Amino acid sequence: MDTLYQLVVAVFLFIFFGNLVMNLRMLRRPREDAPLPDPAPLVSILIPARNEEVNIGNCLESLLAQDYPNFEIIVLDDNSVDRTAEIVREVMAKDGRVREGRAGAADKGQASAPGLGGEALRLLPASPGGAWRLVPVCGCGYGT
Repeated sequence: MDTLYQLVVAVFLFIFFGNLVMNLRMLRRPREDAPLPDPAPLVSILIPARNEEVNIGNCLESLLAQDYPNFEIIVLDDNSVDRTAEIVREVMAKDGRVREGRAGAADKGQASAPGLGGEALRLLPASPGGAWRLVPVCGCGYGT
């Protein structure tokens, strides 16, 4: 009986890992030089921020330096008590792609971003270590 059990487990594992290998071989990374559709889809980047005075400026600067042509950034300020909102407004005055939304209590998951119009959404942290890039969000393989 133990031999039959071991055989069944071995066959199952062989099928499972065979299927995994075949799927991984079929998985393709988007080409870096893939052309964008014309017009490029609008990507809405949502950044929840609470007391991110130290990070928000660098985060926005990094995102605004993207070479993707059609994106908007909505910073969802969750009632910060530091200069987060002030820094966001300074950047908003310089670049129309940045807007401000409102986040409700973080534990309730409520947010308001009126006029959100992107065909693709990307949620990024304001803290360092977050991928402050658009890699690839629109399914066209673009993102540098």
